[in-house]
Amino acid sequence: MDGGIETVIAGRPNVGKSSLMNAITGKRTSIVTDEPGTTRDVVRSSLVLNGHRLEFVDTAGIEAEHQGPEKKADQLAARLAREQIERGDLVLWVTDRPEDLGDSPLLGRTTRVIRVLSKCDLLDPLTRQRLIAEHRPSAFVATSASTGEGIDSLLHAVQSEIDRWLGPADGIPVSVRQARSCRLLDQAMGKLQESLDNHMLELAAIDLRDALRAVGQLLGQDTEPDVLARIFEEFCVGK
Repeated sequence: MDGGIETVIAGRPNVGKSSLMNAITGKRTSIVTDEPGTTRDVVRSSLVLNGHRLEFVDTAGIEAEHQGPEKKADQLAARLAREQIERGDLVLWVTDRPEDLGDSPLLGRTTRVIRVLSKCDLLDPLTRQRLIAEHRPSAFVATSASTGEGIDSLLHAVQSEIDRWLGPADGIPVSVRQARSCRLLDQAMGKLQESLDNHMLELAAIDLRDALRAVGQLLGQDTEPDVLARIFEEFCVGK
């Protein structure tokens, strides 16, 4: 199998991301303390789930913009976390506050997201009942790293998302590399259409190059150098 499925664990500071990482993988990979900002560098740990190798990525907590003074190390860690979210194959968005289970601007343009409510052992029964009434069953997974509650349900949700993403297309299984190439191709074609609609031919040439490269990656072949050269020669990109 070509590489693991990048599964990014993200959320605001001190919501239990590192504890969740350790509970999922069964390893004490991430440092856990009561102080926010413990995780700054990206921490990785692998797990094989029904034949798929998942590369779990624990990231630094992300605060909303301009939420008080931050140290330079905190700013760099948050930027790195956002980059991981953008390029991850799957994001586990973790929060310990029920009111934050909706869409978050901190998620960016990520499409494959599983929302996780952590520390659910601390919820009172009335709050649990309200959450069940207000949200559909698949809206989020309630977990507790302390008691182990919900971890199996979360892994089941992850497996279901992977099956939807990498499931057979016309009976042909799709690898992680091919799925990533399809995603890059889709993004490049979207940008290409936007550039053409706005009559920005130089940008369209760059988008077309990116699309051709994605096709080459999908087929396991290098894009013909003379094709790329012809694109840039015709459009005089960079001149």
